[in-house]
Parts: sequence; C-alpha cells; structure tokens
Amino acid sequence: MLKPLLFNFLQWFRIKKGLPGFWGNFKTFDAAKAKAKGYGDPKVIAASAVKPDVNKHLTARDQQILAVVPVQCSTVLDVGGANGYYCHLIKTARPEVKCVVLETPEMVEASKLLAASWLSFRTDVADQYDLVIMSGVLQYFEEPLNYFNKYASKGKWILINRLPLIDAENRICVQQRADGGSYPAWFFSRKRFLEYIQLSHEIIKSWDVPQD
Repeated sequence: MLKPLLFNFLQWFRIKKGLPGFWGNFKTFDAAKAKAKGYGDPKVIAASAVKPDVNKHLTARDQQILAVVPVQCSTVLDVGGANGYYCHLIKTARPEVKCVVLETPEMVEASKLLAASWLSFRTDVADQYDLVIMSGVLQYFEEPLNYFNKYASKGKWILINRLPLIDAENRICVQQRADGGSYPAWFFSRKRFLEYIQLSHEIIKSWDVPQD
C-alpha cells in the first residue's frame, strides 16, 4: 500500500509545483483532457510564437533531421510546427525550400508576424508536399492514427520525430510543461504503432532523440 500512496503523493507534488513531466494513466483521452489546461493558454502561445534561431544552437536532434530530409525536397508541410523551427532548420540546407506550418487558429494568429515569402502559417491545407513533418505532435491528437492518415496522404515522404513509443500497451497521460502548459498525451505501443505504419508505408530509417 505504501508504494501507490508515495507515487500518488509525488504526482500531486509535481503538479502542484508545475514541474515538467508526465503523470496519470487515464482510460480515455477526454478524462486526461479534463485534467489539463489545453492549448489555449495565452502565455504558452506567446512564448512559442517567437522567431527561431537555428544557427545559435545546432543540436544532435537538428542534425538528425537534416540527415534524413530527402535530397529532392522543395516543399514542406510541418504539422503542429509551432513557430516553424524545423522549416527554418531545413532552409539552412535547402535555401529554395517553401514551407507551410499547420497549427491551431490561436497559434496561427500569434505567428502571423513570423510569416515570410517562403513560410506561411495555416489552419488547414489541401496541397501536396514533398515532405510532411510530424514532430512531437501525433501524441497530442485524440485520434492520432486518423490524423496520421490524413496528413501522411499529403506527402511523398513522411518524417515522424519525437514520438513516444513504449514496450507496453497504449497509455494516456497528462504532460506538464515547464512553461505552465499541460496537455493530454499518448504513449504508443511500439509494436502496434509500427505495425500500423507499415500497412501503408515503408520505414527506411529510425533513430532515438538524445534530448528525450
């Protein structure tokens, strides 16, 4: 009995102090959503809507992304791309690239000053792209596989990054962020997710993200 009580106390303490991390094991996405602040927090949006400086700190994660971007890539769709960090990163290697960031209406509005001739922010897209990026995003959709199918159909290549895979069954948690935001989030069964992906796609490369 002691271990569950201690675990629950530590979770309560983490939430109370706003410490970053994941907690909970919810039966439904709605149940987790009820315990989270969601994506409408103005402070979190304002903190995200700043121009990225990809030249300042080129991380191992950035180098991984650049290493797998297809050679023939001139158009990019970044699903849930926030301030367009990956688009700016790819442009350092592909100056001719044109990018679209797909985001929530609130984030699109906050990021309008970041738009450029080669970079736009939208709430929906109908075009086709050379590359579709889904980095740190599928786990935040209530129906992640439906969204994968929807946006994967828009690209010749799909780049999935920062995807939480576990050697267990699917789990729904709440992610507490250091900036005060909190969101419901999936941890996906590695076996089931990869089997599903391979029904429609061939996995040609996989990697770990050191920061995660």
